[in-house]
Amino acid sequence: MNGHRYILEPYKGPASRVRCPACGKPREFSRYLDQETGDLLPDHVGRCNREESCGYHYTPAQHYEATRPLYGGGGTPKRTDPSPKRSDPAQQVDYLPIDLVSRTMAGHNRNYFILYLRSLFGRSATDALIQRYLIGTSKHWNGSTVFWQIDQTEQVRQAKVMLYNPSTGRRVKDDNGSKVFFAGKSLLQNHDANLLQCLFGEHLLAEHPAGWVGIVESEKTAIIASIYFPNLIWLATGGKNGARWTDPAVCRVLRGREVILFPDLNVYQKWKEKAHEIQLAVSCKISVSDLLETIATDEQRTAGWDLADYLVKRAEPAGWAVTDEGYPVMWDYATNTNQ
Repeated sequence: MNGHRYILEPYKGPASRVRCPACGKPREFSRYLDQETGDLLPDHVGRCNREESCGYHYTPAQHYEATRPLYGGGGTPKRTDPSPKRSDPAQQVDYLPIDLVSRTMAGHNRNYFILYLRSLFGRSATDALIQRYLIGTSKHWNGSTVFWQIDQTEQVRQAKVMLYNPSTGRRVKDDNGSKVFFAGKSLLQNHDANLLQCLFGEHLLAEHPAGWVGIVESEKTAIIASIYFPNLIWLATGGKNGARWTDPAVCRVLRGREVILFPDLNVYQKWKEKAHEIQLAVSCKISVSDLLETIATDEQRTAGWDLADYLVKRAEPAGWAVTDEGYPVMWDYATNTNQ
């Protein structure tokens, strides 16, 4: 054994290389091996051999730092701790046929969310939003919308169906909460399918390889924010922990980017923690906007406003001013002050 406890698994033929959890290419991912125990570390801990086109590399140090609470302290487990169990080879990720997306790009007049967007921005701007974010119409519920999760290689990861009120833009809820349905496995007619979600709007990253990125929680907010601040690529996590967005296999697409997180009210500190998790997983420049925390009233805080609420109800169409350090800051033309 050399002087390192952890090494990339030596090549022993195609079976010793598995599908990369980031780019999805088969037989390109080398996992880390614990030489003391002979066990492989979890499926996502390793390096993709496609260094130029993918570049995914998640080290044992990053893994144990991210799971530090499980070991009660240091960056690597003590010898008395249970060693990582040998994991099965990375399971192949399943994708949805791309033609499913085009099938939903009709019926706009019966899509409640699209009708809401038209009430805000008019038909022409809304049509541009539909094409940019590939907003689909679903028959799952009358008036429902399908938000397609499409990665930057144009692989379709998931279909999230939601129902909105066409007048208020609020999600319709029943006794079980908001009407949300992940349709991917049903569309594939395979409930054992391995669907790895991605950030909503991720397909836009390939079109803008050097653009700033704004991340919000909801798909609705990302779409609306893109009207007010088109200089950013707006993505959505799809929920507080949606798409497991701080997982290295998901957030690696942010590598080398300038990223600003825009949390909803009351979760600012939580998103600062998530920003730290992302920085452990991928090399990017990331900050967390405190805009809403700074300007919110008690009523707005109780209502749990997000950025879309502020933009629709408070702001005029806006742009970006740039600080001396080169960072964009929100400029509210309604108050003529930096926020």
